[in-house]
Amino acid sequence: MAGRPRAPYLRTTRYPPPRPVSRLLSLFAAFARALPTVLGAPDYERYVAFVRAADPGQPVPDRATFERERLAARYARPGARCC
Repeated sequence: MAGRPRAPYLRTTRYPPPRPVSRLLSLFAAFARALPTVLGAPDYERYVAFVRAADPGQPVPDRATFERERLAARYARPGARCC
């Protein structure tokens, strides 16, 4: 038995995950990236990219100032919430 080749299903090499599994993983990753936006969490990196593209001369606030301003803007409109 030592000289016999191993059956193809007993190979020890790793294969990429089957297509449905990789598709499910990519959908889960996309959902995980979108969830903070849906919940209303501000995205500082996207804001910085927007400010630098829209007006390169404008100073960009630091993260703490950005979050404080977003929080104030969110609670300044109490009638805008659904619940």
